[in-house]
Amino acid sequence: MLRYMEETADHVRNSAFEERGHLAVGLPPAIGIIVGPQLIRRFHERWPKASLHVSEDLSTSLQECLLDGRIQVAVVYNQLLLEAFDVRAIFSERMVLVGPPGEASKSVRILGLADFPLILPGLPHSNRRLIEQVAAQNGFQLNVVFDVDSVNLTKRTVAEGMGYSILAHAAVQEDIARGILVGHAIERPGIRSTVSLATLKDRRNSRLALSWEKLCWRHWRNL
Repeated sequence: MLRYMEETADHVRNSAFEERGHLAVGLPPAIGIIVGPQLIRRFHERWPKASLHVSEDLSTSLQECLLDGRIQVAVVYNQLLLEAFDVRAIFSERMVLVGPPGEASKSVRILGLADFPLILPGLPHSNRRLIEQVAAQNGFQLNVVFDVDSVNLTKRTVAEGMGYSILAHAAVQEDIARGILVGHAIERPGIRSTVSLATLKDRRNSRLALSWEKLCWRHWRNL
């Protein structure tokens, strides 16, 4: 029996090494910058002869890519529970108010966000939708001065002193550590952004797609 199990394990490893299929996946920009290279490297180590195509786009656009078959798996922010998708939350992370360098870091109550000129992505961006929902639930309106969908451009605009933004902490932690931006904690209540894996319910996932999902789960579980 032991010999049989060892032979089976060897067969699985060898079949993975020989797999020549193709996988197309999607990542939002903030996630791609942070974990994209590690996920790509681990996938290649697991499936060295398979081809991988990685698209980077907003969560709403990645939904469209799933629906028309351009990608098989997407990592998305704050995904709505739509009938067509199988959505599995991976983790949630706190969002912070970010400002230009030179300010003292402080805590800001949720109602205090109304006093800041904000640079946020335009609707229907998932983060904008989440922040608008939180504002409505707490009875205040956002003061949005610019709609900017690019995370990198948003951070540069904030660093230039043109306003503030509300971003996932993971997307700005390096900038805060380097003094490029200042992070202010949001409290009473805080805002949390949920990162999920999304696939189509009526599509059978390939071995490569299942492997990519497992890599994502393992990566964030070990953080």
